[in-house]
Amino acid sequence: MKISIFEGLVDKKVKCRMPGCKGTWTWTKEEQVRVLSDGQMDPPQRMCSECYAKYRTLQPVEVKCASPDCDNTWTWAPMSQLEAWTRAGKPDEMPAPPRRLCDACMPKSKGVQPMEVTCKIPGCENTWTWSSREQIMAGRPEHDVAPPQRMCSECYAKYRSLKPMEIKCRVPGCDDTWTWSPMAQLEAWVGAGKPDEMPQPPGRMCNDCYSHYRKFKPVEVECKISGCDDTWTWSPMAQLEAWVGAGRPDEMPQPPGRMCDDCYARYKQMEPAEIECKYTKWGCTGYYVITREELIAHEKTGRPLPKPHTRACSRCRNFLKSHTTLPVTCSECGNVFMHLDPERQLQYHLRGQEIPSVCPTCISKKQQ
Repeated sequence: MKISIFEGLVDKKVKCRMPGCKGTWTWTKEEQVRVLSDGQMDPPQRMCSECYAKYRTLQPVEVKCASPDCDNTWTWAPMSQLEAWTRAGKPDEMPAPPRRLCDACMPKSKGVQPMEVTCKIPGCENTWTWSSREQIMAGRPEHDVAPPQRMCSECYAKYRSLKPMEIKCRVPGCDDTWTWSPMAQLEAWVGAGKPDEMPQPPGRMCNDCYSHYRKFKPVEVECKISGCDDTWTWSPMAQLEAWVGAGRPDEMPQPPGRMCDDCYARYKQMEPAEIECKYTKWGCTGYYVITREELIAHEKTGRPLPKPHTRACSRCRNFLKSHTTLPVTCSECGNVFMHLDPERQLQYHLRGQEIPSVCPTCISKKQQ
């Protein structure tokens, strides 16, 4: 029994021929038989029903020549209009016609040489080609028109591969972000010599921090050194960091204590001075440190510096701060027989002596 190759044919859905269209048209089995009978295997190129309906509504449109000195027109054919419409995603409104030269201006491009133009991205030495036709459309050679700003093919390919990136704000304590655009990324990549890895993003503020930064003005603040009449400048950036660090309050925080430039220069030239601790008499071997700030204040005011044995060293100060008055209880009778203030306790500590544990009354009783 013979089986015809046509018996297994069924209607098929075939993609529309128009670029950008996702519609289909039906290739019937009867049409397939006729095509196969002619020795062909591929379906013909056709439009879907939607594109065909749109095509039938279109009429040739006369469009002004793109050359600025020409009043002629060129004809935008219905098929070209349909392609522009499908490539644009089939919008409700027809897209604008492309810029083209009329038939009379086309031959002019033969007398104009293509021009190599430097890439628009700073630091890139590549070029792109300004075609003869584009130059005619811009008004050349009748007019001295500068070429447009464009990227070379390498930069444009890189640009299309980039996406916007959210980068953390540079201000300490701020958790907001700013957007590193593809164009800014491209410029950074070119500026870094077009490396294989993208360079790190620059340090920038978020929009909120930047808007507040612009409101701040430099503020002159008194020098922290007693007796100095000079000031130091609290910069807008430092004010912003203080404001963000304080939780963005309604009221600005107070400026920090800082030295003026002259005092700070003197500060760097000095070394701290030391004097013997006031408790040397009890065996302390430490020193009280006269800070550089105190030394500068002494120079500014003429106020005398502390003399030896008049100030406690840091170890003795810490001991005094960490102790309170101690009631001493007699181990024999259980009565409190004295109260030792921190300084008296320090005296026992420095001398390595034990605090008495028996009251004088009990001691005298034992001696009787």
